[in-house]
Amino acid sequence: MPPTTVITDEIGPLLSEGKQLADKLKAEGVQTDSNNYVGVTHGFSVWAQLFSWRRVLKHTR
Repeated sequence: MPPTTVITDEIGPLLSEGKQLADKLKAEGVQTDSNNYVGVTHGFSVWAQLFSWRRVLKHTR
């Protein structure tokens, strides 16, 4: 498998599954980076992108 990044959030329904996946990949020898973002909820990356785009759109009008 190619190198893999597993991203989890502290307040999300998939935190334990994400950690298990990262551990399993590492145990199988897959180069794995795992990042847990503390204090955020499931879907935080979508919200971050939305607010980023709002800033871009605001400055192009």
